[in-house]
Amino acid sequence: MLPKGVRRRFITHTPGPWGHPRLCREGAEELLDISLPDVSTATEAAMEEADEVYAVSRRHAEITRKLFPRYAGKIGYVTNAIDLERWARIRPVDSPSGLWEEHLRLREELESLTSGLTGKRAGERMILSWTRRIVRYKRPYYVERLAQERDLKDRVFLVVAGKPHVWDRWGRGQAERLLKLSRELNNMVFIPTYGVEIARYTLTGADLLLFTPFPGWEASGTSQMKAGANGVPSLSSRDGASLELIEDGVNGWLFGSQPEELIDIEGDERAFKVDERDYADFIGKLERILDMFESRRGEYVEVMFNAYKSITPKVDIKRLLGEYYPEFMRG
Repeated sequence: MLPKGVRRRFITHTPGPWGHPRLCREGAEELLDISLPDVSTATEAAMEEADEVYAVSRRHAEITRKLFPRYAGKIGYVTNAIDLERWARIRPVDSPSGLWEEHLRLREELESLTSGLTGKRAGERMILSWTRRIVRYKRPYYVERLAQERDLKDRVFLVVAGKPHVWDRWGRGQAERLLKLSRELNNMVFIPTYGVEIARYTLTGADLLLFTPFPGWEASGTSQMKAGANGVPSLSSRDGASLELIEDGVNGWLFGSQPEELIDIEGDERAFKVDERDYADFIGKLERILDMFESRRGEYVEVMFNAYKSITPKVDIKRLLGEYYPEFMRG
């Protein structure tokens, strides 16, 4: 609907099918009183008319070019970012010891939150956070399984927070199971009243963020950005912006596979096999991370400090704006 002669750019925010709704051309043309391209989805219509198309991470651009090969030449990317003034709660530090001192302050705030809500505190256990929308592709069932791992239940304290979409039957069922587990186990807290204020504590006060989307399905993700900017490293699947932010073993950890194409998580039998292999790698990596946290705390704090130093400048919203609008952001 934009007039000719105007620079038209289109940003696609998800590889998932819900991000590419089917287009009823005749009804849309009559309603809008315009002529639309002969395509089957609204995404393709936008790509057809746009001068440039952007994905929101390098990995997302690779997947999007395969989903829409006709427009591959138009598709670039600008990786998502966050407002540091809103999300960076840690005071500026210039050493690992300074970061650890700040982290203990934020950790205590998170423990106060969980204690106030449920009476549970982590104590000496490592605090693991899984905080995001409860939907199948983000694999919340990983933390459901993790909470019940016999060899780990006395070593970790899981803070899980999230909400499903009201129409997502699968997500609602998963949330109910997480709530039931939280009531039964002393190593897990589930916060169903998830929102921005809760996220400010769960993403910044944990010792490790768990970022577990099915590979190929997460366009970017920002929770690993918010955590990293506060010195909280992530254990992440190989997806979204994590591939640009995390150097495995240096400022965080990566686990699992990286399929070349988008696998249908509901209808493709390969999805189950990927899930099982990824979970085994996830648990193996987590056990090694736990050993470091418990026995070689200084090494772990170095990883935290590396996350803080390396991730913070990359996720600043000013970087993103400079890439989209260099003519306005000079100087």
